Amino acid sequence: MGKKRDIKQIEAITRLFRMDEIQHSEQLQKVLLPGIFQHLTQSLVGETCTQVHFSHGDELCLDFGPLSPCEHPQLTHLKRGTWGLCTRATPWKLYGDRQLLLDSDAPQTDREIAQAKGFSRDTLQGKTLLNLTLDPETLETSLSFSENHALILYPDLWDEDELQHWVLLMPSAQVLAIGPGYRWACRSVHDRA
Repeated sequence: MGKKRDIKQIEAITRLFRMDEIQHSEQLQKVLLPGIFQHLTQSLVGETCTQVHFSHGDELCLDFGPLSPCEHPQLTHLKRGTWGLCTRATPWKLYGDRQLLLDSDAPQTDREIAQAKGFSRDTLQGKTLLNLTLDPETLETSLSFSENHALILYPDLWDEDELQHWVLLMPSAQVLAIGPGYRWACRSVHDRA
């Protein structure tokens, strides 16, 4: 009962503070985001990354928690976790023991890209998420995993493509969308944007 009330409060706050509805919203977005981010993601910490895949070519997607078939009738052959983090137009780096293992911008050829995707799967799948942080100034997002692995997302705040940096699908049927720029929103998957 309390979680539903919290989600409704967060939805109300995000409706009030959408970037196009207020002046000086970039600074307000930076102020509000850390608390809301921490509140929304605290249950994700401790979950296991059960699936690593790539959508739209090279966009990294991580599923956490038990996998189940997608609900959409045309996608039932696909499985997704109870949580899903998908990058969009966002470079990322994979670290092991604080050493750079993979930079998403480095692979150039089809073969290098395929190898990088396989390496990402092998490295992150089955690891437990230990910590998740977001820097409100840069929107750099850090995911720390078991066995001293880390994934860091580096959003380009000035990208002109107007794509979200990343989205987090939650078990509550909510979606936290970060970007473009400093914009962010949290809404139900059933809402039309």
